[in-house]
Amino acid sequence: MKRSLLNPKSKIQNLKFVALGLVCWAALANAQTVSDCLDCHSDSGLTREKGGSVAVNPEVFKKSVHGQAGLACVDCHQDLKGVKAYPHPVPLKPVECATCHESENAAYQTSIHGQSLAKTPKGDAATCSSCHGTHDILPPKDPDSKTFRLNIPATCGHCHLNPEIAGKNASGSVAKVESYFTSIHGWALAKAGLVNAAVCTDCHGSHDIHRPTDPKSKVARALIPKTCSQCHLGVYQTYLSSIHGEKFASGNPDVPVCTNCHNEHRIQLPSDPNSSVNPAHVSRTCSACHENKALNLKYSLPTGRLKSYQSSYHGISNKLGDLTVANCASCHGYHDVLPSSDPRSTTNPANLSKTCGKCHPQGDHPWDIGKIHASKRMEEHWIPRLVQRIYLLLIAATLMGLLAFIATDLYSRLRVHRAGKKATSGADRPYPISRGDKKDKR
Repeated sequence: MKRSLLNPKSKIQNLKFVALGLVCWAALANAQTVSDCLDCHSDSGLTREKGGSVAVNPEVFKKSVHGQAGLACVDCHQDLKGVKAYPHPVPLKPVECATCHESENAAYQTSIHGQSLAKTPKGDAATCSSCHGTHDILPPKDPDSKTFRLNIPATCGHCHLNPEIAGKNASGSVAKVESYFTSIHGWALAKAGLVNAAVCTDCHGSHDIHRPTDPKSKVARALIPKTCSQCHLGVYQTYLSSIHGEKFASGNPDVPVCTNCHNEHRIQLPSDPNSSVNPAHVSRTCSACHENKALNLKYSLPTGRLKSYQSSYHGISNKLGDLTVANCASCHGYHDVLPSSDPRSTTNPANLSKTCGKCHPQGDHPWDIGKIHASKRMEEHWIPRLVQRIYLLLIAATLMGLLAFIATDLYSRLRVHRAGKKATSGADRPYPISRGDKKDKR
């Protein structure tokens, strides 16, 4: 049975709909349209009394995300709702983006930008308009948007590359930020146009940016591997299975994470001479931890690894510029470093012939190798030690023989030189007069 329109409950509902319609009609009757505002604000010469343009380009606003959504000016400048007197009262209250973007605003308020703005309201902390714009806001997927991936470094750099702002807000070294643009990430973005290359927001966040010392920060030490895994998932999984990754997962604060080896903003390809993981610099990068006396003592790690490497054939060749010679990573691995006691380790005794065989095809006999990082010569195998001594004796004998030959040759030449000098001297001639002056006595 159909409900009667004369039903008391139905009458009340109908009255509610009528009242709501009247309220909406009244609101629309008093609302200012975009064209009403643009009657004045489309004038490019319109400025505030104290200076500063308040002009709005109609075409730019029409293409903006708010213009496309059909929002009116008073939707953002809500203190002008119902105002009929023109010119309207000034100054206007700051636009509250949180009216629509509540979750983004909540994240911003707890971020380093939001906290900085709360401490110094008139300071230089980034606000919504600093990153998104004002009347020209475009969706992030629009190539002309300030938050389009190719444009994000320039948007962040507007403040973070400004020495005055960086110094005032302690926002970090300008040089460190600049190094991003010459890194592999910056190069891939700017030169190759790869929109999937890492940009500021990938590592630091967007609305929820925090200081590196804040545990919530995406670049806090405990979260760095996870942050990098957004792009380098395979490397991340390999790292977690390594000795470094296992210790990291257990909460050890001293093991290296991505930035310890690759740096932060100035990440370079291993083939780049300036890269911290270039073959010329690998030993120095690894020694930052493995030559640290405090860490060696704390974790009972063997010492003198760098010194023993540098005194070896590999280390000496590397120092002289040979980048094909073995370095730490050549033998121990990169992201998959494991202790030699682990059967999976490249330095496990069972795997040494294979590891060394990458460079030395004939090096498949353990006795050919000896101890690589021996801190004392007596700890080495007796055969390589004997060979080494024979080589040293041969080298010394060869050098001594060469020096003796040179000395003998010099001495012989000197005697000949002196004899010749005496032969040509007048005082030492056997005949005081020439043979032509002799008288024939016959």
